[in-house]
Amino acid sequence: MYSEFRLGCCLYYLDKYKEAVKQIARIIKKHPDMPYLGEALYYIGISYLAMEEKDKAAEFLKQANHIVPENNPLHKQITEKLKESGGGEL
Repeated sequence: MYSEFRLGCCLYYLDKYKEAVKQIARIIKKHPDMPYLGEALYYIGISYLAMEEKDKAAEFLKQANHIVPENNPLHKQITEKLKESGGGEL
């Protein structure tokens, strides 16, 4: 499961954003209670941001923001990307 998720992250870094979204969404559907759900939602959000779909990006980034604890370093990145998407800081 983790390696399948990381494959989606790799697709993001290869600028294959649509493929990244599909891969990560597939993993979330199969394992909705996975321990790194917040990070998965973050990667979907930043993929949509890279595709200039800011509304969709904000939607996923807001979900990630609610899941990832504030003391986690990823939380700051989520907050920054959420501002970039125009979605605020919810």
